[in-house]
Amino acid sequence: MSKATDFINNKCYQLGNPIEPLIFKADALEAVNIASKEIEEQAVKVYRQLCPCYQNGKCKHYPHNQKQGSQICDIECDHISHLKKQLACISTDK
Repeated sequence: MSKATDFINNKCYQLGNPIEPLIFKADALEAVNIASKEIEEQAVKVYRQLCPCYQNGKCKHYPHNQKQGSQICDIECDHISHLKKQLACISTDK
């Protein structure tokens, strides 16, 4: 179960009809925010697997490795940073 679903299940309350539980608007918006962040995290994970510089758990992008000091993928290279900026633009356009 996702974090958003767990959050909704914890915030819902019964008011007469147990089949149709209620949730406050602020809690519903928070659940949407949680789900949005989960989707963004999953998008970054998938994009990292498709990144041309990511091979066998290591970053092959030389300028980033020089700045970072190792080949470990820290998900902060130019490719992933660009994706994160695009996702941020999409989420603020709502």
